[in-house]
Amino acid sequence: MKGLFRFAQPCQFMVLLVAVVGIGMGMPAPASAASRVTVTVWTSATGPYPEIQAKLEKDFEAKHPSIDVKLEYIDWAQIQTKLLAGLAGGVTPDMVLLPTRYAPSFIEQGLLVPVDYKALGLSSQTDFAKLFLPGVAGALDFGGKFYFLPTELTWLGLYYNKSMLDTAGIAKVPNTWEELGQLGGKLTHIGPGGVERAGLALCRWGPFTGFWFLSFMRSAGEDWLKDGKPNFSNPRSVAALQVFADLYNRYRAAIPEFESQENFEAGKIGFIAGLSMALAGLREAIHDSFELRVAEYPHLASGRPANIAYAWGYFVLANSKHQAEAWKVAYEFTSPENAPFWYKTGSLFVPRGDKWVAEMAQKDADMRTLLGGLSVATMELAHPRFDDIIREINAACNDIVLKGLGVASAMAELDARLTKILKR
Repeated sequence: MKGLFRFAQPCQFMVLLVAVVGIGMGMPAPASAASRVTVTVWTSATGPYPEIQAKLEKDFEAKHPSIDVKLEYIDWAQIQTKLLAGLAGGVTPDMVLLPTRYAPSFIEQGLLVPVDYKALGLSSQTDFAKLFLPGVAGALDFGGKFYFLPTELTWLGLYYNKSMLDTAGIAKVPNTWEELGQLGGKLTHIGPGGVERAGLALCRWGPFTGFWFLSFMRSAGEDWLKDGKPNFSNPRSVAALQVFADLYNRYRAAIPEFESQENFEAGKIGFIAGLSMALAGLREAIHDSFELRVAEYPHLASGRPANIAYAWGYFVLANSKHQAEAWKVAYEFTSPENAPFWYKTGSLFVPRGDKWVAEMAQKDADMRTLLGGLSVATMELAHPRFDDIIREINAACNDIVLKGLGVASAMAELDARLTKILKR
């Protein structure tokens, strides 16, 4: 040791002195390269993810010098494809960012593991559920088990043009779909040149139609699967989805060729059902054009409040040699301390930490209204055949809205097509 100090330059001597004294003072000693564990994470290169995770990686490694977090960024639309290719070729990460809708295909094959509660210092699934805001756990479990920690949770809300309602003398915003249909029909105006104003917009593309269908059915106490079989043609499901059809065909609250976010932002639509994460973008786009407000997401008049949520989050692979360390990374990246940073930087809502959420709700009445929907939110249609199922739901919706097919007939045909898909 004396020889080492003797030949050290002044600056080198100070570094060595700090290291030696620091160990005695309880400071973390640098981990040797041989003792460090590398946790490889495949994550999104899209949106705010790179900026957010770069900071979280730096903070985590400073706190845990024995763990090296290796972030590999992939376009979000390619993550599932690359993971499938990686599994086939034997090159996979320890942890991967996935959406809830695509996770079941990997869970079903045993490629993703349930949350390791002990690795997080927890004793049970109940303790894990308590990490999140009240009522949120129901939107995060797959068949009663938890497989991930969410980096963003999104659910449904109802946005409206208060200025339009004030002009029309409407003081109360309805909280049922039937009332909204009647009111929306009164707001719709079709002039000589076509539609000039509509009461309601529901985006009918991609997964959105699935969101609407499920929220109507779950409000009626039904779901898309029952005893493993498609359940859209169940009488209660048909009755619930008839209310959806009435928004277009009976009340004319929603006009297919006119419903779009652009028309809502232009002040031409009274209400639009959309995602919770859209609030910031709508505020920016609308600015002072009209007064934007948020209402409670509607439910059926004869049903119960119901909302649909989807999430992206960190899943750990079954073939990872560092599962405990990977769960530690996921746990701390999405901690209550980091949750506000996710939201402030990218409007991504991590549902952990009562204090910051309560403060946000106190300052923002519209966000407070949106948050109310979380207590009744359940997970989106998540299934290994998600893309095929959603394609058929969209086709059935178009049969009803654009072609005038009766709901009962459309749902019977939908169940028949889905039965074939589920048997493949």
